[in-house]
Parts: sequence; C-alpha cells; structure tokens
Amino acid sequence: MKRLIFVIVVLLMTVPSYAYELLMFSNKQCPYCDNFLKEVKPGYGTTPYAEKLPLRVIETSGNPPKWFEDAFNANNIDAIEITPTFVIWDNDHQYEIARLLGYINKERFYQDLDKFIDAMGQIELPSLHPEGSRHK
Repeated sequence: MKRLIFVIVVLLMTVPSYAYELLMFSNKQCPYCDNFLKEVKPGYGTTPYAEKLPLRVIETSGNPPKWFEDAFNANNIDAIEITPTFVIWDNDHQYEIARLLGYINKERFYQDLDKFIDAMGQIELPSLHPEGSRHK
C-alpha cells in the first residue's frame, strides 16, 4: 500500500501544473483564428511565454465545456463574443485575469501579450528582447 501511494505521489509530481494558461477561443470559420493557428501556434511552445502561459485552444462551435459554464455562472469569466479571444486564465483560482480580442499578426499579438503581462505584474517572464518582444 505504501508503495502504491509513493508511486501516485511521484506521478502527480511529474505532471506539469500551471498556475496560468493562455486560452484561445477559436472558431473553424474564423480566418483570423486560422491565421493565428498557422503563424503563432506552431512556434509558441518554444517561446518563454509557453513556460508560464501554456496555450490551450478551445473550439467555440457546439456546447461550451462544463468548466466554462461553471466559471461563467460564477462571474469568473466573461462571454466569448468574437473569435479569436485570448484569455489569461488563473487555474488556481479559476478566473479570468485578462483578455485580448482579435488577431492582426504575430508581431502585434506578442506586443499585446507583453503589455498585459507587464501590466499584471503577476507572471514573471524573461526581460524583453531588444526588438521589444519576448518571442524569438
């Protein structure tokens, strides 16, 4: 029994746990979403953002996930009215911290994300690159 508990504890320690996530609410008919998914998503995992704000894409067609309904009913997240909508989500407290609406291009996305992170002061990321962004 002790061995089983030890194995479970070790497994839980190896599963990444993130305090924050970057949620992208997407729609298959949204050309701006498609652009983001082609231009940003493939390389996002190699940026400093991914360590502190892992990206999770959520399709908005169909019924919303149960966790979203619960958070919305508790006033912990606002409605998704346009796509793409990017939400910085606090997993520990289950609420929305900030959101970015729309997508223009990769450079602008990272600039806007930097502004939100710097204004929040809750997420520590490496300093800005000389070009004014944390992404490569």
